Amino acid sequence: MSTRMGCSNSVGTVIRVFSIPNAHKLYQFRRGSYPARIFSISFNLVSSLLCVSSDTETVHIFKLGEHRNGREPNGNGLIGSNRNLVTSQSSGTVGKDEPSSPDGRKRSGSVGSVLKRQSMTISRSVAGGVSSYLPDMLTEMWEPARDFAFLKLPSAGVQSVVALSNTTPQVMVVSSEGFFYQYNIDLENGGECVLLKQYSLLESNDDLAVNNMLQE
Repeated sequence: MSTRMGCSNSVGTVIRVFSIPNAHKLYQFRRGSYPARIFSISFNLVSSLLCVSSDTETVHIFKLGEHRNGREPNGNGLIGSNRNLVTSQSSGTVGKDEPSSPDGRKRSGSVGSVLKRQSMTISRSVAGGVSSYLPDMLTEMWEPARDFAFLKLPSAGVQSVVALSNTTPQVMVVSSEGFFYQYNIDLENGGECVLLKQYSLLESNDDLAVNNMLQE
């Protein structure tokens, strides 16, 4: 029984993976920058790879490793700790550690440097935590995790279904034009997959046998 579910956003640019049945988001990937119609999303048996086909000629393969979404959505994570950091630093006495001096200009300069440091700390804290409150559309732009491997089909706009082998690092594609494609995935280096086999499912058995012999 599968414990993960894959889906895309409404324009097909972002792929998300959730655990089931608790619907916790585990991964988020960027398929591309331009809208696309997603045709097929498939996991391998151990859910270590995710394959996605669309109305473009590119089939994307994502590697599922450690969870990419460690940020807490309820605001108790990064922003909360930063708020405590800012409060503790701002509540201290300005210039407390500076030696006293009758020269008012020197003391004024030291106070200014402390204020400047605190201002920089506050700016970094706010910038680091503000992403926890941004809408999903904006945070997705900050998470550019892309495909681990990919393959190119002969033509775009053709509906296709993809499947990952459970025993070998291979991906299989069947198109609505009646073609079957089998590609090899380089699990170490990723990149473009190598085409191993290609034949038409609409050919007769005799023609299919001849094509298989020629490709081997």
